[in-house]
Amino acid sequence: MSVRSVSGHAVSGRAVAESSVPRIVVIGGGFAGALAAIKIMDRTGGPLDLAVVESRDALGRGIAYSTPDPDHIVNGPAHTFSLYPERPGHFAEWLAGNAHRRGWAPPAGTAPGQSFPPRLLYGDYVEDELARARADAQGCVGFVHVRDRAVDVVPAGDGLVVRLASGHALDADKVVLATGLFASDRTIEIDPALRADRRYLPDVYAEGAFDGIASTGDVLMLGTSLTAVDALITLEKRGYRGTYTFVSRRGLVVPRRSEAEPWPAFLDPEALPTRITDLVRIVQRERRAIAAAGEDWQRLPPALRPFVTRLWIGADDAERRRFVRHARVYWDVCVHRAAAPTAGWLARVEAEGRCRFLKGRIVSLAGEDGRVRATIRRRGAAAAETIIADRAINGLGHEFDWNRIADPLVRSLVARALVQPNPNGFGILADPATGAVLDRGARASGRLYAVGHPLRGVAWEASAIPEQVAGATAVAASLDRALFPSRSVA
Repeated sequence: MSVRSVSGHAVSGRAVAESSVPRIVVIGGGFAGALAAIKIMDRTGGPLDLAVVESRDALGRGIAYSTPDPDHIVNGPAHTFSLYPERPGHFAEWLAGNAHRRGWAPPAGTAPGQSFPPRLLYGDYVEDELARARADAQGCVGFVHVRDRAVDVVPAGDGLVVRLASGHALDADKVVLATGLFASDRTIEIDPALRADRRYLPDVYAEGAFDGIASTGDVLMLGTSLTAVDALITLEKRGYRGTYTFVSRRGLVVPRRSEAEPWPAFLDPEALPTRITDLVRIVQRERRAIAAAGEDWQRLPPALRPFVTRLWIGADDAERRRFVRHARVYWDVCVHRAAAPTAGWLARVEAEGRCRFLKGRIVSLAGEDGRVRATIRRRGAAAAETIIADRAINGLGHEFDWNRIADPLVRSLVARALVQPNPNGFGILADPATGAVLDRGARASGRLYAVGHPLRGVAWEASAIPEQVAGATAVAASLDRALFPSRSVA
């Protein structure tokens, strides 16, 4: 195959001669990938070639910020969503001048920084910052958006070759994995015929996902995550007035978020607990104190939040697995709460008596007489039961176990031992301080890095906005030191 150049990147079916200009390939152009590109361009003085591989036309949106529904909003106040820690009001300032783009405005009397804007609008912000970074780096960074999918990464000398679904390839000195999220329904046996049928909806954000759904009927919702609430919002806005049955293992419902001031610090930074049982005991003590004072329990999560990364890194693998098995779901529900407008949609449906919540596990889904037959085993029940619904919607959240993700790139990276799936079932092994991926010998790679969701198993909240910003900044610094050691500063 002949070789052609795309903004300085060799694109071919094979490796080609080394370029004198360092080449970085970011795999994934959702939020994490765009953020990594921004931080790399802001950090480097070049010369550098930078490619972002993303099949979508837009960069910076991914699953989270592509939804066009204006009622799918960020689940935290705008002042927590800045891309620049040194400028915490940056996104709020951007909102003040750009909210009108989508015909949105903060509620009357609400400052931009305290508002909960549409996720689509946040995607605009990320796009704008990527454009700004590209303009600032013009002349020293050759940037290209490769509209394709990465399916393999192959070692080649001191570098790597990123193979694409189109049959082309990109040669790179360094590769950043910003692979984002993968849908989860692996624990359920689903009839292949139903998977091909619109009665089962695996992705609530897919274009046309809700087309053809009647205004009445019964919807079976798999899970009670924020994704499930997004699906309910879209259905209600389309005129659906039927019933919902939510099924989740523990029957927990995402709580309505309140902006309570953090409870006074109660952990000793110099003597953080290393066992989950000790941490839970301390947290329960503070929870009782909050209740005794008649205060809002939501003062507790922000008091814990600054210590999460250090707590996670300080725990051993056994303790991390214990947390995942016993406490993870409670932590997620308490920390990742629904903004008041989002929670309001669910509250209205509940008040109308149109939803019920079952505690249990969905074993299987199959078609039956034009409907969906779900086999469910309720928590504590000796026998399974059957529920019949008109539609089943996947609101389970996402898959993080790289041993189970079916994506071709993930499977290839694991098969080649370029990455090591984390034994706690979340992402891959990596150095959380630099983003460098660890190989089979637990050695930090000098050419493969990761940002965002792949790092959740080594830094628990690595997929949250502040942690992704910190992670992308660390990766950019690591790349700059590796590629330009003579001029880089820590």
